[in-house]
Amino acid sequence: MAALDDLLDLEKGFWRSARDAFAAHLAHDSVHIFPGWGVTSDNERLLQAIESVDPWASFELQDPILIELGKGAAALVYTARAHRPGQDEYVAGMTSVYRRTGDGWKLVIHQQTPL
Repeated sequence: MAALDDLLDLEKGFWRSARDAFAAHLAHDSVHIFPGWGVTSDNERLLQAIESVDPWASFELQDPILIELGKGAAALVYTARAHRPGQDEYVAGMTSVYRRTGDGWKLVIHQQTPL
């Protein structure tokens, strides 16, 4: 069974823009849907993008919902509010789908919808 706090901790690591957090928890077959990018399964592109942007100065994950999808799979849905200096606040609906492996939880699908 997935623990909400465990998956929220993983998500917070991603929001801290830590390449290591992403690299350690991306499934080899992950798919990402980002505004302005569309759909990509190129993990290396994602990791390079993380290195090329300033980290978020602040972020908040609001109203998280954990949905058990079966044994060893879960979806985490929440609203994110984040800010980088000199930019407008970013507010988006987030969905992250995780698969439990022998190495812990791996991010399989991540989708962002600006609100």
